[in-house]
Amino acid sequence: MMTFATHNTFWLILLFAGISLFLSWLLYINNKSFAIARLRKIVLFSLRFILLFLLLFLLLDPMFKKQHKKTIKPVLAVAIDASQSMILSHDSLQIKNDLPSWIEKLMPSLSKYDVRIYSFSDSLHSGFSGYKGTTTNISSALIDIKNRIQQNNVAGILLISDGIYNAGTNPVFIANQFPFPIHTLATGDTSTKIDISISYVHVNKDITFNSFFPIEIAISAKDAQNVNTRVDVFLNDKLISQFPLQISSSDFSKFFSLQQQATKKGINKLTVQVQPDPKEINKQNNSIILYFNVHEKTKRILILADVVHPDIRSIKEALESYAQFTVDIFRIHEVSKINLDQYHLLVYYQHPQNAGSPLFFQDALRKKIPIWFIGGTQFNYNTISSLNIGFSAKIRSNSTNDVLPAFNTNFSLFDLSDAEKQFFDKVQPLSLPFGDYKISAGAQALLYQKVGKVVTSQPLFFFAKYNDLFMGFLLGEGIWRWRLKAFAEYHSFDVFDQFMVHIVQFLTENTDRSRFKVKYKPTYSAFEPIHMNAELYNPNYELINNVPVVIDIYDSAHQTKQYFFEPEGNSYFLHLFPFPAGIYHFRARVEDKTYPFVEEGEFSVSNFNPERLSLRANHTVLKSISAQTGGQFFTFEQRENWINFMQKNAPPARQRTQVRYTSLIDWKMLFFVLILLATIEWAWRKWEGYY
Repeated sequence: MMTFATHNTFWLILLFAGISLFLSWLLYINNKSFAIARLRKIVLFSLRFILLFLLLFLLLDPMFKKQHKKTIKPVLAVAIDASQSMILSHDSLQIKNDLPSWIEKLMPSLSKYDVRIYSFSDSLHSGFSGYKGTTTNISSALIDIKNRIQQNNVAGILLISDGIYNAGTNPVFIANQFPFPIHTLATGDTSTKIDISISYVHVNKDITFNSFFPIEIAISAKDAQNVNTRVDVFLNDKLISQFPLQISSSDFSKFFSLQQQATKKGINKLTVQVQPDPKEINKQNNSIILYFNVHEKTKRILILADVVHPDIRSIKEALESYAQFTVDIFRIHEVSKINLDQYHLLVYYQHPQNAGSPLFFQDALRKKIPIWFIGGTQFNYNTISSLNIGFSAKIRSNSTNDVLPAFNTNFSLFDLSDAEKQFFDKVQPLSLPFGDYKISAGAQALLYQKVGKVVTSQPLFFFAKYNDLFMGFLLGEGIWRWRLKAFAEYHSFDVFDQFMVHIVQFLTENTDRSRFKVKYKPTYSAFEPIHMNAELYNPNYELINNVPVVIDIYDSAHQTKQYFFEPEGNSYFLHLFPFPAGIYHFRARVEDKTYPFVEEGEFSVSNFNPERLSLRANHTVLKSISAQTGGQFFTFEQRENWINFMQKNAPPARQRTQVRYTSLIDWKMLFFVLILLATIEWAWRKWEGYY
């Protein structure tokens, strides 16, 4: 439906009509010298009146109001488990062949719905592109879908999965958060078959040379009672321990622990094998190979605090999960006992206004020991301002403000993994005094403050130089919750621990004045790409990337491949496709006579794949999700029944009225109408002998 509208009052329209009428009357009716037949005079009078009125009327910016009713179909989200376990069971051929074609026919079959296809493994993606995921996080995928569609007319979610998850929380625990049904379509084999597997192996990723380290192993067995087997442990392909194993029940588990000394520097290979039973079908979970790194030296970190806070313990545990770090904790009143020369980094936690602290603080600056300040409700922000690094804080009150982190995509001082960047979207807020925080161009923010959904320009975590030495500044407290969140999301503290290590490595390594550095992880997965970074400095210790950097990577068989680093920002970046499992050595060099620099190193690639640990489908989880949300449970063989159910129970579509305003001035045809009116009147007047 179309109606006419204007922003102005009706009396202006009458006024313009009167003006047009009066001017036309003066020109034609009242003008005695214009002597033509009365009928022709009335026609010319009408032409002039219409022309003048339209021109004046356009000054009011009149608009056409058009109302359009749009039908909003109910949204039906389809979440497909794209992890590798989906195609490792006995019905894998059917899933490979039939599921993609069935998904394609969903839209025409469910024409009453707005069908949206998603796939997930460790994270959620639009569309479906195969079963490549090496982890399964069902809870995270469901929450992400809810956030994407909850503002719409939602009919529900269809979850297509085998119910096996190995990351994130139990999806049953978050099902009650959904205000709409989650239907489940179950795949995989739930039948019980004999299976002896290695369910857990733990060894620290980084270990100090000549130190003793624990190796923890957990073995589980299903329906293998009265089977005798053996667990073999190899270190660098040398047998170091054997455990006989007698399985006594149908649901069996056993834990082993042993101590070993790190006698080989660099990458070490740990292999754990459990002898399979001849009747086993899944033998891929009978062997696990892991790699760890042995360091010669450790870096000592000092945490200085005057409060007891769980943040301190979380930072200590995160750093000491890597053997190259040793963390000591002292109170402010104990500074006289500290030998500052033995530390590589000082962490000032909630730096107070204490009489004994400033001298110690100044001594650390004089000795060029990098400092990481962590603020909070009891922090003296004047300490940072006194450094003159381009930071200012105007505390407005004693009340606290809870802010979320927002990653700065332009941050360039060091690289974080995609998992770390995505983790910032999941964590809880930090607390800091309510106020205004600003940094100048000399500082660089890693995280900005985010209030609700609004990302502010105020820093939450930033780095700045003081006397050519980078310092770190985290302005809020409560980071201990982030470590617990990491475990809740991923069943591991790794993503938080890696974040802490990246910070400390950057702050401690910026005292390293070497002019060519290659940065890489000591261990990669066989299912992830290889990422490396390189930094090259000129004699003024300024980053450059205008000369070529080459790296030769060779495996245990001494087969060598050469790659070129690509310039990115003011450094270099290398992206390679996943490598096969094994140990690799590299030699990176700058191909320029002015910079004759070379760096060598090694890294490992592990073939550990959690998707192969258990292939027994968990339909109990899927049934519970549907039961809690009011959805329906179907097996994959009953998929057509689910379509029939959805067709019969389709909720009504909603009608939404959309109003569109179109300005009369934008109507191009009106321009030609005005020209036509003016032309007819001018030509007629000329034909009558008047101008």
